[in-house]
Amino acid sequence: NSRLDSIQAAVLEVKLRYLPLWNQQRRDCAALYDRLFREAGLIADSTAQGVVLPITDARAEHVFHQYVVRAPRRDALRQYLTEHKIGSEIYYPIPLHEQTSLASLGYKHGDLPVTEQAATEVLALPIYPELRDDEQQTVVDAIAAFYA
Repeated sequence: NSRLDSIQAAVLEVKLRYLPLWNQQRRDCAALYDRLFREAGLIADSTAQGVVLPITDARAEHVFHQYVVRAPRRDALRQYLTEHKIGSEIYYPIPLHEQTSLASLGYKHGDLPVTEQAATEVLALPIYPELRDDEQQTVVDAIAAFYA
């Protein structure tokens, strides 16, 4: 349920026409990140060996609202990126089952070890329809330099 005023609705009506294009541009950005990470030799199956890229399913069409990697030494990497003026984000630093609002469910640390590990590794990199190839190259170059 949304209560948009007339101006918001008019703007949204125009913007919705561009949504398929913007989603394709995000997919293109994600594909370029995948290629750049591969060319940099950073990709691994686990964070014990390198950066783990997002998984896509050929049966679905991802829109890449976020491009989230799993990275070893994630917090140090994020600090390094920040120092090099590259934005990144950690959206769920505390697993849901450990948040105060869900304490009544009775979960404790250790109950969901994969979730807890992911919470220490996930990092969202810049992605938006207008992201340029050279900007993505800068992001991957910085990550490669961090791990060098």
